[in-house]
Amino acid sequence: GAVWRELEADGIAAYARYDRDGTPWPESFAFLVQCAIEGMHGHLGGPRALGEVSVIDHGDRVQLTFAPCGSGGRLRAAERFGVTTERHDWAWNEIGVCHYCVHCCVLQQLSAIDNLGYPARVIDPPLRPGDSCSWTVYRDPDDVPAEAYRRVGRDKRS
Repeated sequence: GAVWRELEADGIAAYARYDRDGTPWPESFAFLVQCAIEGMHGHLGGPRALGEVSVIDHGDRVQLTFAPCGSGGRLRAAERFGVTTERHDWAWNEIGVCHYCVHCCVLQQLSAIDNLGYPARVIDPPLRPGDSCSWTVYRDPDDVPAEAYRRVGRDKRS
């Protein structure tokens, strides 16, 4: 976790743009969804490595699924990278998280909660080879369920 915090320091600092005190959340929401789609498309995810991203609009949130994502998900599927064998807040308190995937937890969820009070994206990482990964962006950060906070050892602020 500490290694990824150091490696992601610039990205963590850049997430200040998602602070509702400085940027209206609808603007941040649109940017978070767009950047995720474009970024993951560029990672060449999906079963044919063509950048396929499944997008489901649930009304209160948008869920993006990568099967697999082109980086950590592909590494996890090939079992070419180490995985967590113990539970850590920086890895969603899950066993089987690819060590590369940890950067998503640290950047988008854990540090965002610590710095902004809410996650930028809620992530369900692949825990077994072949699992998909999904990122969910809520239209209102206040609607993020308490479980998303608990998974990273945090409490949802009221």
